[in-house]
Amino acid sequence: MTIQHHGQVPAPDHARIHRADEARLRHPIPALNTAVENANVTLDKVALLLNRAGSNPRNPMLAGLGLRVEMPIGSGDSPRGAWLFQDRANMGANLKEQLLTLGPGIFGLDVVLGAGLTLAGSPATGARKNFVRLQTAFGTFEREFWIKTKDADIVGLNGQPALDPITLAPVARTVSIVDATAPWLDVTIDFFMSWNDEFGLLHNAENPALDPGAAKPYGGSKFVSFFDTSTATEGVGVQVNPVTQDEVSARHKIQVQNTAGLKQITVRFRSKMDSPYLVDVPILINVVALSCPACEPPVIEPCEAVYVRAGTPIVENTPKSPSQVGVPTVYGNIGELATEDLLVVAVRGQFKASNPRVRVRTWSAMHVVERLTGIRFVPAVADVTYIPIGTVSSAAPHLPPPYSSAKIYTIALSVAALRSNNVAFIEVMLQEGDDPPAWPFNQGPAMTSHAILIPGPRARDLCFFAPGDVGGGAGCCGTGDDVADFNNSCMT
Repeated sequence: MTIQHHGQVPAPDHARIHRADEARLRHPIPALNTAVENANVTLDKVALLLNRAGSNPRNPMLAGLGLRVEMPIGSGDSPRGAWLFQDRANMGANLKEQLLTLGPGIFGLDVVLGAGLTLAGSPATGARKNFVRLQTAFGTFEREFWIKTKDADIVGLNGQPALDPITLAPVARTVSIVDATAPWLDVTIDFFMSWNDEFGLLHNAENPALDPGAAKPYGGSKFVSFFDTSTATEGVGVQVNPVTQDEVSARHKIQVQNTAGLKQITVRFRSKMDSPYLVDVPILINVVALSCPACEPPVIEPCEAVYVRAGTPIVENTPKSPSQVGVPTVYGNIGELATEDLLVVAVRGQFKASNPRVRVRTWSAMHVVERLTGIRFVPAVADVTYIPIGTVSSAAPHLPPPYSSAKIYTIALSVAALRSNNVAFIEVMLQEGDDPPAWPFNQGPAMTSHAILIPGPRARDLCFFAPGDVGGGAGCCGTGDDVADFNNSCMT
């Protein structure tokens, strides 16, 4: 806080004042040297307070911060006294001996807000009014300032108070991982959400981007820092990207480690750079993985779908047995024999989370005499979700975060099982998460990609496709003449 006493006015009438410490000088005397007031000040208010705080009960200073009262005086003037009090009838002792010489003609008084001779209000009682009175050989002036301990919304996380309104204990606020590939997660932060400016017009806590700290008091704090509570060392952070003594008005986001778990953080306020007087506020941020990996559905592209006869040597990155529901698909060794007739399906894809699944929907061909084609298609069985092989990197697709790196996801289906259900066509989708999505795609708790259509055994029997044709593309698993090898061994 700076209270300025500017310049020297014409000398007083000494015939009316016999000594500088007489009782009349204990009250404001406009005829003598007084502080220059601004347009937003009444006679008993402060002329200038640190960072625009402390001018009224709705705009208090934060108890625990340091405060310096500065008093520039004119040539020939000298300090005679300083008082801190709450009641003019009981001003207490003269603090002249505690005045500091800050420079030529500048004196000051250091105060810890809410300690010693100053008193602070609480959230229950409201801010407490205090007075400072300074006296020189030529005059006296007095100003009021208000002090209060922290409120529950001294720190706001994504618009919510970080502390419990009754106990003022930290409340874990939940944020979700958005981009699993990023090292840090941004959290919107605000300060002193209910401590408004004097007119209550300039503070916009709900949208700090719209009003980035314009004329906001911040409780008299000028600097803020963040660090891990567990380390208790300012400027150190693993759970939080540490910030050391940043300007409060410029800070609207913090970054926490982008991993699931509870982050324990200390927010530290100061009124001056490196001030030993500080106020620590513990906060908790609970980072959770996406319960619903919606917002960014998986991306799928064709790769290949080939039929492999039982007893055929398998090639690289190919299962030798059918995939089982709930059991990770496993590659066989190159040259091992397929245990039964298989339809090997491989797709390229990208996910947002790390638990990809391959979802299969089958359609049976039914004879219908009334139709010109003589056939209609109906769902064969309920959708089935498999855990694919997904260790082979792919050059496509290639979308930026939040999608993960592209991989080839492979499963194997039993041809005998498909034939038993008269399956003519198979829809293959990539699914994000374990919960089954509602049909059609992207309508349920888990996200699915668009579907890729693959011909089933019955479609080949009906001559919709040439016997042994590759159904999903030019092939992407293995090298050399793998596709030709598959074609030569396809089921008819």
